Amino acid sequence: MQLKQIKSVERLTLITLSALIIAIAIVIYTVYNLQFYIQRTDHTQQVINLSASTHQAVLATESNIRAYVITGEKYFYDEFNLQKLKTVSSLSQLHQLVHDNPEQQQNVTKLRSKVALRFSGFDTSAVMVSAGENINNFVPQRVKRSIALSNEITSLLNSIADTENDLLSARKTKLDNNIKFLSPLLVFVFITGVVISATLLYALRLFTRATIKYNEQIRQYQDDLKQQIKNLNETNSDLEQFAYVASHDLQEPLRKIVSFSELLQDTAAESLGEEGQMYLNRISSSARRMRNLIQDLLSYSRAGRVTGVSVTVDMNKVIEEVMDDLSLSISEKNAVIEKQSLPAVIGSFVPLKLVFQNLVSNALKFSRPGTAPVVTIAWQDAPQHIMHNYLDLNAKKHFCIITVSDNGIGFSEEFSSKIFIIFQRLHTRDQYDGTGIGLAICKKIIENLGGKIFAASGQGEGSVFTIILELA
Repeated sequence: MQLKQIKSVERLTLITLSALIIAIAIVIYTVYNLQFYIQRTDHTQQVINLSASTHQAVLATESNIRAYVITGEKYFYDEFNLQKLKTVSSLSQLHQLVHDNPEQQQNVTKLRSKVALRFSGFDTSAVMVSAGENINNFVPQRVKRSIALSNEITSLLNSIADTENDLLSARKTKLDNNIKFLSPLLVFVFITGVVISATLLYALRLFTRATIKYNEQIRQYQDDLKQQIKNLNETNSDLEQFAYVASHDLQEPLRKIVSFSELLQDTAAESLGEEGQMYLNRISSSARRMRNLIQDLLSYSRAGRVTGVSVTVDMNKVIEEVMDDLSLSISEKNAVIEKQSLPAVIGSFVPLKLVFQNLVSNALKFSRPGTAPVVTIAWQDAPQHIMHNYLDLNAKKHFCIITVSDNGIGFSEEFSSKIFIIFQRLHTRDQYDGTGIGLAICKKIIENLGGKIFAASGQGEGSVFTIILELA
């Protein structure tokens, strides 16, 4: 039930979170619009203010030039020049402010042209006054042109101001609309945030309850598992004791059968006759095979449980002891053992010795008739493409590949995995002796050491056994 509640809360959280994200995006867009319209409103207000100050400057130039013409006082002439510079500067600023409005740029361009003509007329009047000409010499027609030009300037300034006032009104309206829209949007964002917070708190509470419940179940499973492991260990201990007793009790009668059979052959062979001797030989042979089978089964069971403590093992010393133990067989077969200088690996000396002793002895056993066995032991770092095939190997560790190859009779490729199965024999006992357990023991030992072993061969082409082990 809690799991369903958590899923429902998860869906609700996703929905409200999506709504919150969309609302925040709208808020950001609205705030951006607010900033934009505030900037544009300020810009429009600057244009209006500057056009008004320009108009005042133009009027001031007219007043000062009239005062200079009437009085001839230099003060008014200086004020006229000052206001003229101020007007030119204001017109230049105004032209820059309306650069984004082609209509206003055109109006300002016309205004600058009219003001320039107007100032040119003022300058002419000032020169005439400075030359001492009579004021009555001003022609009425020229005065009319001046008045008309002044009206045109005023009209252009009013047109610029009216256009900007219209823009200001429109932009203030949009600004007000965005402000009105932003308020309920912020309320919605706040409410959505509260809903999400409450939902997450509720989900967290459910999750905490579920976690406590599942932890209790996990603890119960762990307790059950510990008990099962304990029972399994007790069972294994009982089986080990049983195997030891059974093997001891079985081997003793077999030893007596072999001993009495040999004694009977020595003392009563002639009285048994040829057929009796054949039966006796079969009894002895079967007893020996039974004893070897029991010993190999014990070795196989121990290989799965006891491999020794994993330490650094010098593989050169392992091979040296193997060659020393098999020196008689190597000499009888005229075998050649070719060995590279091998690395140190993480493992256990005795089990690894058993593995390579099995592999080398098999190479000697399954050699081609009339051909001296050649056994090659080599190694290399494990390449990445091989490591990718074995995902259960720890990728953080460094592995090596050790190969044991021979020029023996080999086997069909279809048996490359079957030869590691216990009791799997590829040949009859009449051809080659053995119980079919040796390679199964090798596989158990290598896998218990955290490695891999596999084989490749072809009929009559020799065999290659590949072992992957962790480098020291």
